[in-house]
Amino acid sequence: MKDIVFITQLLSQPRCIKRIESFIDEGYNCKVYGFVSGLYEDNLRHANFKIDEARSLDKKLSRFKKIIEYIKLILYVKKQINSKSIVYAFGFEIGIFVSFLFRRNYIYEEADVSASRFQNRFLKKFFLRLDKKIIKKSTITIFTSEGFQDYIFPDGNPYSYKTIFIHNKLHESFNDLNRKKYNIKYSSNSIIFGFAGLIRYPNTILRFARVIGESFPEHEFHFWGDAETDISNYCDWLEYKNIFFHGPFKNPENLEEIYNQIDLNIACYDPSSENVKIAEPNKFYESIFFGKPIIVSRDTFLEKKVKKLEVGYAINACDNKAIKIFVSGLNKDSIQNRSKNCLDRPSDELVTNKKNDIGMINELLFERTLQ
Repeated sequence: MKDIVFITQLLSQPRCIKRIESFIDEGYNCKVYGFVSGLYEDNLRHANFKIDEARSLDKKLSRFKKIIEYIKLILYVKKQINSKSIVYAFGFEIGIFVSFLFRRNYIYEEADVSASRFQNRFLKKFFLRLDKKIIKKSTITIFTSEGFQDYIFPDGNPYSYKTIFIHNKLHESFNDLNRKKYNIKYSSNSIIFGFAGLIRYPNTILRFARVIGESFPEHEFHFWGDAETDISNYCDWLEYKNIFFHGPFKNPENLEEIYNQIDLNIACYDPSSENVKIAEPNKFYESIFFGKPIIVSRDTFLEKKVKKLEVGYAINACDNKAIKIFVSGLNKDSIQNRSKNCLDRPSDELVTNKKNDIGMINELLFERTLQ
């Protein structure tokens, strides 16, 4: 079986860990290279693979300096590995330099569309062109959201024959859990809102929490996770007694414990980012699995999925008044109906199927490497 060489911008990213472990479990010889930046560090302590090279990367570095570090690592990896190895590039920044330096036999996984970050039309068009070149030269391309394909190829994907969708579903260990035991703890007096992940988006998620702190003392808002920056730099509401910060957590080990403590899951990321509009985060699958309705931003790809399944709510989380109206209108029947819709979804829609995912990759690898 061929060697797979993983290169990632963040070794502790749960999605990357899950993907690497899937290949190892299927018998691949894997080498792992990447960076650590202080985020999600607890996740690495229980990873069941050896890291061949882990380099520190200060998250405060400029984008240009980070790119220099990526190039240095990729050049180092090129010297270390067999030329017949298949490189697995996580993300656009790694993918673009892998496509230049390795030229062939690489898998490209895209979980964010970098071109969507730019407001300038020229830059957006330029980076979309680069993205298409990475995909064109890849052996296989993996998208974590159908929204990415629609954004990059609005007129249809000419490389669909080598494109796979692997969604951000839960770890396979969740197959062993009995979902019937999950229920809403909501009472007529208090709703517990929760967010678990990288704490950011001051214009939506942190705004939502602040509204709860200021206007709804009967409710609670709980945060779990690392913060992208020091929250106190842009929040003056840390004194609210109904807002709680629990710090970093282990994914997936602590997810059940976290979701057991909340009624509604907040995932209303800032829709001013085009990437937010087209992404499909793991929160969608976690919420449904644990029966906790999800709150997302309007005018997003995620809103369409939430509305179709009736498993949550879509709001304008950029506006204090809209948040107040939404929270004031919540009631027990509405929440419990959506919770039931969540728990009615079969687990095989929500939990990763490693054999199926790796099976698709194996099949394409066999076809593509014969060409």
